[in-house]
Amino acid sequence: MSRTYLTIALLFSITIVFGQNSISEAFSKSYQSEYNKEYKNAISEIDHIYSSDSYEINLRLGWLYYSNGDHVKSKNYYANAIKIEPKSIEAKLGIAYTIGALENWDELIILYNDILQIDPYNYTVNLRMATIYYYRKDFTKAASYGEKISKLYPFDYSYNLILGKINLSLGNIIHAKEHLNSALLYNPSSLEVLELLKAL
Repeated sequence: MSRTYLTIALLFSITIVFGQNSISEAFSKSYQSEYNKEYKNAISEIDHIYSSDSYEINLRLGWLYYSNGDHVKSKNYYANAIKIEPKSIEAKLGIAYTIGALENWDELIILYNDILQIDPYNYTVNLRMATIYYYRKDFTKAASYGEKISKLYPFDYSYNLILGKINLSLGNIIHAKEHLNSALLYNPSSLEVLELLKAL
């Protein structure tokens, strides 16, 4: 192996390590600024190392812009992350926050269905779909999402609460009581559950 080749290889390795150190340092500083709720500074640290083809950087900026209340920019960065990693559930859940903040409910349902194609038993998405259809008063559809996951998490507070409310709306008082009593066992101080049970 020639000295020239060794020199080039060494310089290339140094460049990679230096670049990685710069990225790690920027992320570290960004986390510290975020911890202090200095979101503009946190964004600035990542902007200095921005690369359009970096999943991690786009994901990070998506979260930071969301935290800073700029939902349009947040959505754009999350969309970039999804283009890079199309099956990334974490990126899809991230962009869901921004779509929800923008109150684009039909778009949110499409996104959630996309996630469920990848992960049919996703805890978060099924809970949110049950909640969306509950508020849309499509109680049968809401129940289908809630019941699917409640069988996997029978003592889960959030699922028992939403299924209690759904069953109340459907007139299934016995099932409503069962779910609400489970929710109360999980959280005996829940005023919402206590009020619902008192009304029965």
